[in-house]
Amino acid sequence: MGYTAGPGYDRVTGLGSVDAGQLIEGWAADFSLSGPTTLTVNRGASSSGQVQVSATGDFTGTVALSCTVSSNLPDTTCQVPANVGTGAVQVTVANSSTSAVIVQRVPNKPVWTGAMMIVFVLTLCFWKRRPALKFAFILPLVLVVAGCGGGEASSSSGSSVQTTSTPPVSGSVTITGQAGALSHKISIPVTLQ
Repeated sequence: MGYTAGPGYDRVTGLGSVDAGQLIEGWAADFSLSGPTTLTVNRGASSSGQVQVSATGDFTGTVALSCTVSSNLPDTTCQVPANVGTGAVQVTVANSSTSAVIVQRVPNKPVWTGAMMIVFVLTLCFWKRRPALKFAFILPLVLVVAGCGGGEASSSSGSSVQTTSTPPVSGSVTITGQAGALSHKISIPVTLQ
């Protein structure tokens, strides 16, 4: 009865001698992800940057990459290679919006100025009594007419065209790397202009 074992066998635990150097090296086999500090994407265009997959310890596996875009970046997608080793890989962030300009029609100010002038002239012509009351009525009217000022260049529809740019939107792209039980993520800030 009994067990035969080679040198370093421990009868209490049933294990052989532990090689601490190999144990630490085996535990330290991992990978890390790093990427650009920020990406800027114009609406209707794309932008790309490099993500670095680096090995630590004696990691030699394949890393499965995926990416997701935060919900506050409308019409935006991202792409990374599916399975990679260590090294630099390309991440591409694209936006499919068609325009960043909002066009609004605004009534021309000269229309209001002309209407106020007509009221002013009619008030002068037909209101003959109480000059002080007439002055108290006409002075604010003159100030309102003067404050209206000129209008913007008008279109054929009798209104002005006002264009404003859509303000930039900030969000992020999250890249996830998976290799067996190992998993790491990085988040890249993205500005959509």
